[in-house]
Amino acid sequence: MTPSVAALARHVSKRARRGLFAGKRVVFGNKISEDGGNKSRRKWRPNAQRKSLYSEILEKSFKFQVTTTALRSIDKAGGLDRYILGTPPHKLDSDIGEKLRGKMMLQIMKDRGVDIEQEIRKLSNVDNVVASSRDRSSSGGAEQIHSDETEDRTMIGKQQGKPPMKQAKQQPGVVQPWWKVW
Repeated sequence: MTPSVAALARHVSKRARRGLFAGKRVVFGNKISEDGGNKSRRKWRPNAQRKSLYSEILEKSFKFQVTTTALRSIDKAGGLDRYILGTPPHKLDSDIGEKLRGKMMLQIMKDRGVDIEQEIRKLSNVDNVVASSRDRSSSGGAEQIHSDETEDRTMIGKQQGKPPMKQAKQQPGVVQPWWKVW
């Protein structure tokens, strides 16, 4: 399974995925001495605290690691529930946060009297309708002309003796390095 470009662009540590770190991560740099200017490598870790936070929607308390920045963001949002539901997934970067969001959404739907199984069936029917409409539109005239043009272009490349582009070999369970993915 190859990682997505977004996953390659910004790596989030396992520790940060298990708590609410609000985008904070380990930063590397140099410690420079005052007298000689000597440099030595060091790292700055996020200020993570083990805290227990209460969810009003789930009526339950959760204990996990939270950075002080995340605590300030939670206070600013008006509580854990509003922070989890209001923060976009790419900024949350937390497996626990995503699980809590899912549980909160299910609880909100139950409180409003929504039949969850029926909603799931509706969503699966929408996917089927969209897929079938794509199948019907692919048999149209304009799309067919476009596909004929692309076939002509590929044949021209083959006639000129250009070798086909190499595809990265995929082995199940092996993650390809970033230079082979691109």
